[in-house]
Amino acid sequence: MASERGLGKGLGALLGDAALQSQEGGSVSLPLAQVEPGLNQPRKHFEEEALADLAESIRQHGMIQPLTVRRLASGYYQIIAGERRWRAAKAAGLDQVPAVIIEGIQGVAGIHCPADDFLRELRTAASETGTQLILDEIQSGYGRTGRFFAHQAAGIRPDLITTAKGMGNGFPIGGVLIAPHFEARPGLLGTTFGGNHLACAAAIAVLDVMERDGLVENAATVGEYLLGELHKIGGLKEVRGRGLMIGIELDGSGSEFRKRLLFEKHIFTGGAGASTVRLLPALCLTRELADRFLNAFKELVR
Repeated sequence: MASERGLGKGLGALLGDAALQSQEGGSVSLPLAQVEPGLNQPRKHFEEEALADLAESIRQHGMIQPLTVRRLASGYYQIIAGERRWRAAKAAGLDQVPAVIIEGIQGVAGIHCPADDFLRELRTAASETGTQLILDEIQSGYGRTGRFFAHQAAGIRPDLITTAKGMGNGFPIGGVLIAPHFEARPGLLGTTFGGNHLACAAAIAVLDVMERDGLVENAATVGEYLLGELHKIGGLKEVRGRGLMIGIELDGSGSEFRKRLLFEKHIFTGGAGASTVRLLPALCLTRELADRFLNAFKELVR
């Protein structure tokens, strides 16, 4: 119980107690998956365009981008990909779904940030239809984007938030935050390692250090500097991200560029798809270390 109280107190200190309460509006990002138990067969062109989006997504990124998946009364599933498809489905009255699972910022797909207006619109649509908004902040949460959770940039709140990764700073732990309208009672959640005391102690220590050292604010400041400098570099297809969650789209092989960064400059970076370099540095990254990366990056880009 002490660990649970400490974890809640730590979150309250970083987010403000109101952040742990449900309000009109929640937080959303691009829809990953939605399942509906029964609908009349939708217009055929939605299916055709969805499949076209799937093919294009795989061609460009080597993976499937966020999807809306709908189970039809006929037993078939309809797939609607991305923000444009979501808007089209909503306009056609195909928005009655029980839940939306989303990311604050797409990580593995290459650091794609949903527009704040889109998130607010999706929150409104979900509230109107009673759809539960499930926010996946496993990669984009815990200060990574310069806010405790990425979706907070849009000023919206989810019905449920999943967390992990930065929650234990390397120690295995995951968590879920639920809005008050979900009644938490024994038997709803079964887990083998739930309530592990060592994991909870690690999670509390992470929150203490984040607050003490101002790591969320540092991620915002150094991240803004990094993004600004990267935008000045010529020859890049696109620079995306927020805070210290950055994707750099190259005009060429991202894998080969990352190998050169590693073996020639001794800087390790992540990748996504065929041409994206993914930056997810420690939240304590200094401006001096950011400059070291920028100088090495510019030398190799030239």
